[in-house]
This record gives sequence, C-alpha cells and structure tokens, in this order.
Amino acid sequence: MNETITLEETLEAFSAYLNEKGRKHSMIQRYAYDIKDFYRWLEVNEILFHIKLWSDLSEEDYQDYFSELENKPQNMGGFKEVAHVFRDS
Repeated sequence: MNETITLEETLEAFSAYLNEKGRKHSMIQRYAYDIKDFYRWLEVNEILFHIKLWSDLSEEDYQDYFSELENKPQNMGGFKEVAHVFRDS
C-alpha cells in the first residue's frame, strides 16, 4: 500500500510552523481551511494516492486547482500563499 500525506500531519506541522513565525490564530485557521479544501480536491481527483510529499505535486496540479477556485465565488489569495510554502518544502 502506498503511504500518502495525511491531513492531520500536514495541519499539525503547518500550524506549528505558522505559530513559530508569530502568525495570528485567525490566519492559521484560514490556512487550515484552505489546506483541507485542497486535500479534498486531491482526493476527489485521485491525485493524493500517488504522492508521498507535497513537493511531488506538479505545477499543473496547482494550476488545475486554481482554475477550479476561479470558478468559485471566493478569494483564493490565502491558498496561493499556502501553495507557495508546499512547493518550497
């Protein structure tokens, strides 16, 4: 069985990182929401099973997700910041 990234581990690690950087609790909660949404998208699109690290995602994976977000009536600015962190890890 292919071990994949877990949502809980990701949220815990990213929240700890943001806490260390002195980010506000409200910002951390917003980023957690964005991560959960992206995680669900990866599951639905059957991408999550094929990756072990966030860096395994391609630029195309992110662009596909951003394209879907553009069709939703919400601000995707927060997620772009989160995606930048994942690409660099």
